[in-house]
Amino acid sequence: MSAPAILRRQLLTQPSHTQPSSFIPQVRRIVFAVSDTDPAHAGLREFLRRGLVPLARANPHVELCVEGVAKGRKGCLGVKMGGWIRGEYINQREKHISLLTLPAHKVAEKVELLLSASGNKIVPLKRRTVESTNESVRGIWSQLHDTTHEGGGWKI
Repeated sequence: MSAPAILRRQLLTQPSHTQPSSFIPQVRRIVFAVSDTDPAHAGLREFLRRGLVPLARANPHVELCVEGVAKGRKGCLGVKMGGWIRGEYINQREKHISLLTLPAHKVAEKVELLLSASGNKIVPLKRRTVESTNESVRGIWSQLHDTTHEGGGWKI
C-alpha cells in the first residue's frame, strides 16, 4: 500500500482562532547557492549532503531549494560563484548570509539563524536622545543674549 500524497497546500500553517498562542513560522523558503567545484564551498556541500534531509523533515513548512551556480556568475553579496543562503519570509523580506569557507557545523548554525528569524528589519537598540519640554535648571547661556555685563560674559 502506498503512502498518501502530501500536497504543498496541506503543509501551510493556518492561524488558529481558538488558540491565540499558536505559532506561525515566519520563513517560507531557504535557497542555497553552491558550486560543485569551488573549494570555498566544501562546508556548504558537506551540510547539503548530510544535513539537508533531516532539516527538511524537521521543518516541513519551509521550502528548501538548492541552486547550482554556473562558473563566473555573480551571486548576491558580491560573492562570485555563490556560497550563500537566502531566507524568504512571509512579510516579503529576504535575508542573505554568505557562507564562504565556513565548515558544515557553522553552516547549520546560520541555517538555524534564518529559521528562527522573523524577517523584520533589524532595529538598533541605541538610546534615543532625550528632549525635554522644560527649560534647563541652570538656564540657557548665550553670548548674544547676555545683558548683565557690558561685553557679555558668563551668566550663572
